[in-house]
Amino acid sequence: MHNTLIVHWFIPNISPGYVSFLMSTNGLIHNCLPLGINVTLSYKKHSLSKFVKEQVELNDFSTPPYIHIIHHKNTLNSILNYHKNTTIHICCVYVYEQNYFDSLSYKCYFKSLFLQLKDVYEEEFFQLLKSFSLYPKSYSIIHIRMHDKYIYSKFSVPSRKIKYLEHAMNELMPIIGIEKQILLLSNCNQIKEFFIKKYKCIALSIDTQCHSSVFDMLSCTAQRALKYTLFDFKAIEYAHSVYSIPMIYSKKDRILHGGNFSQFACQIYDIPYYLFNFIPIYEKYHDVQTESMDSLEN
Repeated sequence: MHNTLIVHWFIPNISPGYVSFLMSTNGLIHNCLPLGINVTLSYKKHSLSKFVKEQVELNDFSTPPYIHIIHHKNTLNSILNYHKNTTIHICCVYVYEQNYFDSLSYKCYFKSLFLQLKDVYEEEFFQLLKSFSLYPKSYSIIHIRMHDKYIYSKFSVPSRKIKYLEHAMNELMPIIGIEKQILLLSNCNQIKEFFIKKYKCIALSIDTQCHSSVFDMLSCTAQRALKYTLFDFKAIEYAHSVYSIPMIYSKKDRILHGGNFSQFACQIYDIPYYLFNFIPIYEKYHDVQTESMDSLEN
């Protein structure tokens, strides 16, 4: 099976979220490399193809290959056993959401595939940092991962969540140090705008304050959010450290976490990642005992 190649496709409305897609790719690498099977990525069916270098050249773009939709590990194993010494195109929906690396070799392999931005966007990113006097390793990041619905402006963040974040931020700022440059990343514009005004040391939030022609190419909110995810990854790559304020409470596990995005990005780039235990603060503003998950998300 040494001539077998898996092409993992990112397909809108089928693939999981972008970070889950990357974690799944990492899991495929860990599973397939020991079998002598190489893994690569394709964004050709997604708007991400506008920004990243394509890893796979297809002979005929008008007739894309058959793509197997994988819902279970056993399905992939059956396909691998049947299709040997060939290129197999898959879209992993369920399997291999792995968020760590067993060794440096796995990490290096993943990084050779991950987020190969086209040169024009790579350059635009560095020009953006430079325009705000931010340079590699000169700034720290605060990441606030909200529920996905708060990407859209029609959903307002409840006051209790604002109060929780203010309380958590007051605990966090002395730890980071107000003399440092801070970049605020979040999937919610309301949160970014609120804290940029409140804390003068938070000088920039890339996707709310950038107005260059390159960044304004896409008008669709969902596409813009996805595009900025790519640049958020780049911002983490060159950060000094990342601090995550956890916003996502799980009643099942009784844990408060900050999502996989910033943690996984820090693992990829070897950036110090800090997630503090803010559950006592969270419980001052949320009744985790009696509220439902839907209520806690609102």
